[in-house]
This record gives sequence, structure tokens and C-alpha cells, in this order.
Amino acid sequence: MQTKARCRRPLGTGSLGKTARRILEEQLSLMEAHAERAVRLHQASDVHDLRVALRRYRVALRVFGKGVPCPEGKRLRQRLQMLSRRLSPIRDIQVWHGVLARTVGRRKKPLPADLDQCLKAAEAGCIKQVRGLGQALAGAPFTAARKYARQFQCDQPDGPFLAGQLWRAYKRLLRTGVPPADVKVEEAHALRRRCRRVRYLAEFAEPVLGPVAHKLTHHLKSLSTTLGERHDAEVQTRMLMKLKHPPETLLVMLACRKQEAQHAAEAVFRKLAAPHFKERMRAELRVAKRKGAGK
Repeated sequence: MQTKARCRRPLGTGSLGKTARRILEEQLSLMEAHAERAVRLHQASDVHDLRVALRRYRVALRVFGKGVPCPEGKRLRQRLQMLSRRLSPIRDIQVWHGVLARTVGRRKKPLPADLDQCLKAAEAGCIKQVRGLGQALAGAPFTAARKYARQFQCDQPDGPFLAGQLWRAYKRLLRTGVPPADVKVEEAHALRRRCRRVRYLAEFAEPVLGPVAHKLTHHLKSLSTTLGERHDAEVQTRMLMKLKHPPETLLVMLACRKQEAQHAAEAVFRKLAAPHFKERMRAELRVAKRKGAGK
């Protein structure tokens, strides 16, 4: 579970450097805590929370690096991205095993041979991936991340900077649009990544910008959740198709989940792109920029 800021302070009272250090150090603490739990407990939830903390730290590096460009930040972001990619297959197989276990648990009759084969393949995949978890985290660049966070210095006000970054990120997201259901997994995942970046930026900005960032966060959280469900269904279908005799019932179940997630994502995106919502965002962020700059 990610930690969110609980209070709001007046615009223009904080420096960009202090805000950046606070956010980076919060996410680093979460990264270290979830990494320790993931190695000790091997739970899918801990691996997921670790990957979320890694992504949030990388987004913070990307955003605040625009205020104070630093080559060290770019290299650190690349190292964290490599670590996140190594953790991705672990999380995917753990989630798939959980889906299968729940499906099997609801059955009262003995398992058909194809479903039993599918469950055993997922169990074997979990064991194989979890064995490499400790090795993947042994080289985690957490020390470099802590050093970078402490060095971040910038005295400019955080309000105008965050308002400008949030508006530009929101506009870029609207230009992307929700891809149709028949596009490749990689193309659909591009929107999901962009949505998460804007969502994390909005969450970072909530203590500074207040309700305007909170409204955007709410819609983006719904969109990223539905896009994540669609992505999981596609990844799990790929895993299933690697079997010699994939169970037809599971293929149908995953196809239905993907379709439901697609419809839900399109509905949320329409709310984000609605003219009245866009104009409201524009007006409120303009006010936030002027107040934050002391105008």
C-alpha cells in the first residue's frame, strides 16, 4: 500500500528541492521495506508493491529532473527500470497462479487433466521465478537512490512547477487515447505506462495543488486499474497458449475479462477527455500557477 500525503499547505510555501527530497525519500523507504518482505515472504502482493514503489521513484526522478537536470538521475532511473523488468515475470506468474488457484478452489469435482496440467505449470513457474528474486534484489541500487535524494537542491517554488508539469502530462495522455481491443499487447501497454506516470505525478502534487490534483488522481487510478486488468488478461492468455492443450474454459474466461476491462477503460477515458473536465483542469491549474508564483 502506497503512502500518500495527508495534509495540504498553502501554495508557494515550499521549495521544489524540499518537496522532491520528501517524495524521493518516502518512495525509497517503501522500496526497501517491500524488497525485504518480498525476499522473506515471497508474496505476490509484496513484489507488486515493490514494483509500484520503483515506478513511483522513477517518475519522481523524471519529473523533478526537469527542474534540476542531472545525469546521475537519468542513470539511476535506468538502473531501477532494469530491476523492475526483472521483477515483472515474477509478479506475472504469481498473479496467474493465484487466478488458477481460486478457479480450482471453486470446483467440487476432480480436476480435468488439462486444468491440472495448467496449475502444475504455474506452480513450477512460481518456484523457478521466486528462486531468482533474492539475486535480482541483491544488486538493487538503493544506496545510490538515497544518495541522490539527499543531493537534490532547488529553491524555486514547487506550486507553479508541479501545475505546469501536470497540465502538460494530462494533455499528452489525452492525445494517446485508449487503443482498440485488437492492438498488440505492447501498444496497449504504452497507454498504461503513460497513465501511471500522470497518476503518480498527480498524487505527488496533491499536498501542493489540492483538489484539482485529487480529482485527476481519482480518474487516473480507475483508468490504470482497468488497463492493468486488460494487460493481465493478455499476459495470462499468452501463458496459457504455451501449453499443449490449453483449457477452453480458461481461454473464454480471460477473453471475457479483457473485453470487460476494455469497455471500462473506454468509459473512464471519456470522463477524462470530456470538454467540461478539461476546461476545469485548465482553469484550476492556471490559478494554482499564479498563486504559487505569488502573482
